[in-house]
This record gives sequence, C-alpha cells and structure tokens, in this order.
Amino acid sequence: MAWLSSSGCLDKAPASTIRLQSQSSIRDRDDRILLVQGFHANRWSFPGGKVNENETLMKCAAREVMEETGIDIEHRLRPEIYIDRGLGETLRRAYIVEGLPRTSKLKPTTRNEIEAITWFNVSDLPKHSHDQTPMEKMNVKPLHFLLVMPFIGLFRH
Repeated sequence: MAWLSSSGCLDKAPASTIRLQSQSSIRDRDDRILLVQGFHANRWSFPGGKVNENETLMKCAAREVMEETGIDIEHRLRPEIYIDRGLGETLRRAYIVEGLPRTSKLKPTTRNEIEAITWFNVSDLPKHSHDQTPMEKMNVKPLHFLLVMPFIGLFRH
C-alpha cells in the first residue's frame, strides 16, 4: 500500500482510498474463536477496528483486542501470521493468535462499544451467506457473521 510507511505505520491516506482495519482472530486450545458484538448491532466480528494515523497494523490489532475484550495479546502477535481480506472498500487484516487459554475474564475497557463477547466453535460458524450451520446449531442467522465469513473457511478443518 502506497500510504503505509516503510515502518508499517499508516501515513495520511487520501480520502478516496481503501480503508484499513486491523483485527485479531483469537482461537483457544479447543478450536473456539473469540468474537465480539457491537452495541446495538446484530453482527459478530473479530475484535478489531480502525488503524490510527502513525499506528502499525499490528499495534492496532493489540490495542483493539485490549479495548474490546480486556485481553493483552501484544506479545503473542507475530508480524508474519495474518490473513488479508477485502470487504467492500475496506481491507481487513486479521492477525492469527492460536492456543490462547480460554478465559471468563472478558471485559471491554471502553464504554458503549461492545455489547457481547463470546467464544464460538469454529465448526458452528458459516463459511458463506447460504451456510445454515449457525441457524441449525445456534438459531442465529448466517448474515450475523458476515464480517468473519471471509476468514472462516481457512479455520475449518
């Protein structure tokens, strides 16, 4: 990306460019993925968000996970272990963190941003919008997982 500096930080991007978001796919030892649900939103997503100016994608991922779940993953992130996916005009980079012990001490550090935090079995999540797995197993519409669908096929065995 022309607007990423050589240090990996976001330089000022022209208003018409693709937006960048950094997030983290966090899996526990039992193949569950941690997802968050925003306030007044039906959709589930990986913890993550907008990259600040002069912030690396990896620093953004660590900051967003801490803000949205209370988990410190900064020392577990590896710069070479990620997946990039486009969704509309947004490039979403998901850093992969595996083998994290599942904790019940999940608490956002920001107010009115996250309504729910849940561990989901990878096999229960949809790979595409017509995949009825979540409806059959959890009574949740597949489109509620729209933001994670581009990544799920890579995690299912």
